Amino acid sequence: MKRIIILLMICCIFVSGCGKYSEKNIIKDFNKKISNGYKLSGELDVLNNDEVYHYNVSVSHIDDYYKVTLVNQANNHKQVILKNDDGVYVLTPSLNKSFRFQSDWPYNNSQIYLLDRIYSDIEKDNKREFKKNNNYIITTSVNYPNNNKLKKQKIIFDKKLKVKKISVFDKDGIEAMTFSIDSIKYSPKINKDEFKIDNIIKGDNKEVKETSSIDDVIY
Repeated sequence: MKRIIILLMICCIFVSGCGKYSEKNIIKDFNKKISNGYKLSGELDVLNNDEVYHYNVSVSHIDDYYKVTLVNQANNHKQVILKNDDGVYVLTPSLNKSFRFQSDWPYNNSQIYLLDRIYSDIEKDNKREFKKNNNYIITTSVNYPNNNKLKKQKIIFDKKLKVKKISVFDKDGIEAMTFSIDSIKYSPKINKDEFKIDNIIKGDNKEVKETSSIDDVIY
């Protein structure tokens, strides 16, 4: 009889431990993990005019430095969005081109593949929703100034509080973008040379030609 009671107590403890993380716990843990930078990779799917575009995405972020590499799976075309001490750039390594933008990116709007921007969306939205099932799901509003049809995003955390997927929905509730994360490294060792334009261009070209002036500002 005592054995049965003990077993029942253990089962109760185990069951009560399931779904033990609260919304507050998850947000706090998320902020702590990303506070010292991160590296991640995943797949981005974008729906545009009934066509779906697939991109392989990798991100490096530390301090005020960002590098987002997007590779179109259909044609292997690569572009890099870069933020360093000199400003914000879009690079096309295969063409040996770099264009500078006058922008406060990535701080001016939501970004589906930047975890710190997702955290910012969570913090700003006092009406966010939180659900538990096999995962933990936080739903927030989004801010995409260039596409005001995008209204909501769902951030899915697994049982170990790892971000697994982010989905962005339009005003009709249709999934417009999804980003599925394959791997994340928190507090990574990142050499800031990784954020230099010349290193990115040279890394993809054996012959380096003269690039466009980095002083050119594109509006």
